Amino acid sequence: MSNSKEDHFEKIGYRIKQIMRSVNDTYRYICEDDYLPEPSELKLILVQIESLLDLLPLGNLYKVESKNSSKNAKHYEMSGCEKGNAGNYQGAIDDFTKAIEINPSNAYLYIIRGFTKSELNDYQGAIEDYNQALVIDPNNEYALSNRGFAKLQLGEKESSLADYSKALESPFDADIYSKGL
Repeated sequence: MSNSKEDHFEKIGYRIKQIMRSVNDTYRYICEDDYLPEPSELKLILVQIESLLDLLPLGNLYKVESKNSSKNAKHYEMSGCEKGNAGNYQGAIDDFTKAIEINPSNAYLYIIRGFTKSELNDYQGAIEDYNQALVIDPNNEYALSNRGFAKLQLGEKESSLADYSKALESPFDADIYSKGL
């Protein structure tokens, strides 16, 4: 092991001991002396723990991966939009799927993939995407209005009307009227 790695791990070990001492002292005060620490004391412990995570290789790896993941999801989203605009709907769906795999909690990604599936007349697949978007953002008027349109294409008039009605309950947005109504 090189000196720099040894120094790094020694520094981590020293910081772990310092932080554990602080955590143990706080725990002792809370449990044994019926002491409630001040918020500033608790904040100091959290800052120390965060600084430890910055020292750990996995902590840094995780942070870098998170930033890159966000960039990668955006890359696939933009690529999907370009492909969709060029008429390559299947390529767009593939890119949106990759973006969703990276960022599954982004309702917008499900909406644009659902819209693209509608372009291929895959209305059932589109409805599934809109449903997922609505799990994430239950009152999203775009997901509701687009799902209403897809349902209408499948002959589900009553259900379609319910989606449109709920979409209209959302704050007014002129775009909603161009998305199927």
